[in-house]
Amino acid sequence: RPLFVFLHLFDAHHPYQPPPSHDRMYYPADADPADPSLPELQTREPFIPAYILRAGIRDLAFPRAQYRAVITYLDSQLERLFSRQRVQDGLIAITADHGEILEKAGSYFNHGELFPDTLHVPLILGGARVPEEYRGLRVGASVDHLNLGRTLLDLSGLGSAEFPGSNLLAAADPASNGARDLDLYAISAHGFSASIRRGRWFLLLHMQTHQGNLVRERVRHTVELYDLQSDPECLQDLAATRDKQAQILRAALISWLAEASSEHLSVQRQTSEAEIAQLEAMGYANEETVVADEPWYDPDAH
Repeated sequence: RPLFVFLHLFDAHHPYQPPPSHDRMYYPADADPADPSLPELQTREPFIPAYILRAGIRDLAFPRAQYRAVITYLDSQLERLFSRQRVQDGLIAITADHGEILEKAGSYFNHGELFPDTLHVPLILGGARVPEEYRGLRVGASVDHLNLGRTLLDLSGLGSAEFPGSNLLAAADPASNGARDLDLYAISAHGFSASIRRGRWFLLLHMQTHQGNLVRERVRHTVELYDLQSDPECLQDLAATRDKQAQILRAALISWLAEASSEHLSVQRQTSEAEIAQLEAMGYANEETVVADEPWYDPDAH
């Protein structure tokens, strides 16, 4: 019988808790991350997760090692699934909703801002239903999840099924085997910030004053500019010294924002009570956030 499986993995999300078999895989078994002889952490809540502070951890190499161990454990478990012949004969897609910031400007183990650590999430397609000419191909273009859904349907022989989006492979060139240098845009939850990545340059525009788990407050209308080629970790803000480059990217980003609808998706489409209940059960929303009537960002705030 036809089979579709959606497997939602939440393990690689703090608190990082690998099973005993992997607990010290990347951290010395005889080392104590809470050794009182180590210097105390200078960063406090909410800039670092409370569970790390409550455990008295002083060596941040430990939670980084635990994160890696969780991923290794997940890999081993997914291998059990992907090695099954029926799965190999079908179509497999692996992706995520966000990445993880392990350390950025004094904030740790979160995904609270639009840095590349959060945004750069890979998509992997595999299985026998991937056409031969696309296997091993790397494509650098950004991917819309609607297009992913359309692609999965098409490759599964369900091309006639009604679904928005377009086939990702139709836009990929098997002969290029490389990245397409396109502008990549993003906007954060609640419209706090927006970003653009153009080649080596990455710009953040803050549309609202906010801080959250960021050590430094971000002020409305300010920008940050980073050269990802020389500074992939985004540690040196060049907005003041490369102001012309910042102006060009800011103008492109504002044009992109101006073309977008300021309405929530829930305003554009009526969300049923059953759908709201499903979202609440998964911890993604409550009724207030799903059916809000206010614009999701202020189009006049730029």
